[in-house]
Amino acid sequence: MFQAISSNANVNCNKTLKSYVVKPKSCCSLPSLINEEMRSICQEHANIKGNSTKNSMNPLKKSHQKKHERNCYLQCFLNETGILVNNYEFNEQNMKIYLQNVLNKTPDYMPLYQQSFRKCYKHIRKNHDKKEEKKRRKKRSAAAAAHHHHRRNNNHCQRFGSMIMHCVIKKSVKSCPDNSWLNTKECNDLKEYLQTLKSFHIYHTPQQASTTSSSNYNGLMDSLEKEFQLYFLLLEKQYPLEKDKSDICRQFREFERWQLLKRWCCYRCIPILMMMMMMIGLLFWWYSDLEWFLSAIGRLFLIQLIPYWNWSTLYNENCLIETRSNAMTSMMTTNDALRSSEMEEENCVLCEFIDFIPTETNVTFIFIQQHYLETGVPVIILDSHQILHIEYLFDLIALKSRNFLKTRPCDVSTSLIIKKFFNIEAALLKAEKLLKYKEKKNWFFLQFRNCQFEAVKSARVFIMRPYYYPKHLSPAYTTWLLMSYNYKSKQLQILHTQGLIIIQQLLGTLVIELKAKEPCIVKCPNVHLLLKQGESLVFTTDLWILSYGFITEYSSSNTTSITTIMEIEWDV
Repeated sequence: MFQAISSNANVNCNKTLKSYVVKPKSCCSLPSLINEEMRSICQEHANIKGNSTKNSMNPLKKSHQKKHERNCYLQCFLNETGILVNNYEFNEQNMKIYLQNVLNKTPDYMPLYQQSFRKCYKHIRKNHDKKEEKKRRKKRSAAAAAHHHHRRNNNHCQRFGSMIMHCVIKKSVKSCPDNSWLNTKECNDLKEYLQTLKSFHIYHTPQQASTTSSSNYNGLMDSLEKEFQLYFLLLEKQYPLEKDKSDICRQFREFERWQLLKRWCCYRCIPILMMMMMMIGLLFWWYSDLEWFLSAIGRLFLIQLIPYWNWSTLYNENCLIETRSNAMTSMMTTNDALRSSEMEEENCVLCEFIDFIPTETNVTFIFIQQHYLETGVPVIILDSHQILHIEYLFDLIALKSRNFLKTRPCDVSTSLIIKKFFNIEAALLKAEKLLKYKEKKNWFFLQFRNCQFEAVKSARVFIMRPYYYPKHLSPAYTTWLLMSYNYKSKQLQILHTQGLIIIQQLLGTLVIELKAKEPCIVKCPNVHLLLKQGESLVFTTDLWILSYGFITEYSSSNTTSITTIMEIEWDV
C-alpha cells in the first residue's frame, strides 16, 4: 500500500481543475453535436431570447433563469433528436442515426461520442433513480405534494438532459484524440491532470457534496472566529467595564452550555431512562407482592368500570374477540340452547346399533376422524403409548415439573386429604408414602383437573401426546390425572368433559361407561369397556357422557391405576 502511495507522489493533490489557466474545451477541438436546425428549435422552446432580458437587475434571479434556460435547451435537443424518449428513456438507435447525420464530415468521432452517451446515460440514470426513490420515501402531505408537482412541471425543466450532455462533453474531452488536442504546455499539463481523475462529471457525488459542506462549515467558523477577535480588539480600545464584558460574554457561555447539555442528554439521558425502565420491568417480574398490588388495582378499576361496560359476561370466555361461532351462540335464546347433557334428536340414529367398541392399531388421525369421529363412534387404540410405572411418574414430577406442584387444580376428589387443605405436592407425597410400604390395608384414590394454563403446560412432561396426535390440532386446553391403589369404586363417577377426548391408560386398568345424551338415552345402549394399560380411548362428547370407576366386578383387585385425560377443542 505504501509503494502505491509513493508511486503517485508526483501528483499534486492541491491542484484542482479551476487552478489551470486553460479550459478543457479550448484544448480539444471536437465537432459540435448541435446543428443549426436543432439550435433554432430549442432556443425557441427554451424561450431564451424572450427571457434573457427579464430579471436582469436581480443577479440571483438572473442566474436561476440561465440555469432554467440551459436545462430546457439541452432537454429539448435530446427529445427532438429522439436520443431520449419520454424525457428519461435512452434510444441508442436514434442516437446512432443522429450522429451519422451530424458527423458525416468527421465520422472518426462516432465511436467516441457513442461510448460517451452510453456511459453517461447509465451512470446518471442510476443516480437519478436513487434520488427519486429517496423522494418517494419522504412523507409529504397531499397538498404539499400537489404543490411541488405543479411547480416542478410548470416552472422547471428537468436537469436530466443537461446532466447527460455535460457528461458527454466532459468524457469526450477527457478521451480526446491526439489529432484534435492542442499541443501546448498548458494543454498537455491539463491533459495529464485529467488522466489522474477517476470521474469527470459536472455534478458532485455525495462524498464530494459532504466534503464541500464540511469545508464551507469550517470556512464559516473561521470567519466567525476572526470577527470575534476583531470585535474584542475594538472593545479593548474603547476600555469597556468588566461588567460590560461579562454581560457580552455571558450570552455566548449560556449558549455553549445549552449545547453541551443537549449533547449530554442525547448520549447519557436516553440510556439512563432505558435502564430505569428495565429495572422497573424486573421489579414487576421478580416480586410477587408488587404483581399482586398491581393486579388488585386493576381489579378495582374493572369494578368501577362495570356501570359503563358490563364485562362480567366475558370472564370465562377463551377469547374476548367475538368469532362467528360466538356470535351464533349469543343469538340463540336460553330455551333453544342445548345443555351439556343433551344433543339433537336427529343424531340418535348414529348410536342406536352400537353394541361393541372397535379397536385399531398403527393408525393416523385422518383415519380415526373419517371412520369414527365423524359418525360419533368411540374407538380404542391398542398401541397408543408406553406403560408408565408410578415410581417413574413421581420422579418426573419431582425432577422435571416442579412448577406443576405449585399450581391449583380443579374438580378435586381424593381420599388422601380433605379438600379444604388440598395441594398437589402434599397429596402426591402421601400417595408415594402409601405405595412405598404396599400393605393390603393401604389404599387411596386421587382425581384432579389441570384448569390453569401453567398447570396444563407443566403437566405435558407426563401427559404426553400419542403418536397419532396431529400437528394441526390445537393442544389440550385442560387435562385430568386419575390415580388409585387398592381402591374399589362403589359406583361410577361422572366426568363433565367437552370436545375431543383422549383417555390414556398409563398403568393398570380403568372401567369406563359411555352413556348417550338426552333424548337418545332410551334408543342408544350404554357402552361398558375395560381400558387396559398401553391403550387409549378416543371419542367426542357430541353424543356421549363419560363415567369411570377403578376396581369393580370387571377388574381384578390389588391393582395400581394411572389414567390421563385430554380435552381438546373439536369442530369437524
